[in-house]
Amino acid sequence: MTGTTGTVGVRDATADDAAAMGHVHVAAWRAVYRGMLSSAFLDALDPAVRGDAWRTAIDDDPTPTGWRRLVGTLDGEVVGIALVGPDSLDPDGPDGEVHLINVAPDAWGSGVATALFAECVQTLASLEYRDAVLWVASENLRARRFYEREGWHRDGGERMNEIGGSEIPTVRYRSSLSSPSAS
Repeated sequence: MTGTTGTVGVRDATADDAAAMGHVHVAAWRAVYRGMLSSAFLDALDPAVRGDAWRTAIDDDPTPTGWRRLVGTLDGEVVGIALVGPDSLDPDGPDGEVHLINVAPDAWGSGVATALFAECVQTLASLEYRDAVLWVASENLRARRFYEREGWHRDGGERMNEIGGSEIPTVRYRSSLSSPSAS
């Protein structure tokens, strides 16, 4: 499906989306993190388990204050997921964070990532955050190019992120959410 066109949509995730969200989450991780994380860890990821985790989170709090869970769709099928909310390093601070954005590899190039990311940014702006930040694996060059095309820039933040028993170097990207006239 890479590079195909279709009807792209973005909406709030519901419990009915959880199974598809689990499949997107695992497919994206397997494609992106292959070579960064152990094959054993990636191969052991279970879409049903991830889907159950999404369902539990949505059932426990369908509309969490200050957070938003999104799905991106292509011709009505869930092929992307995103989570936005407060900055993980300073939850009471002035910045919001794109905590997660994943698109199924067979939907790369379809426009879903762009639409989903735009909704993430709009959500954080509507929550009146000053800036938006996100963390990305240093070696995830595809995602880094995408964020840079969207006008985001590295701000010097770096940290190690433990995933599946591996330490992954990550870098922080930032974008201003304030309008030029508000400066």
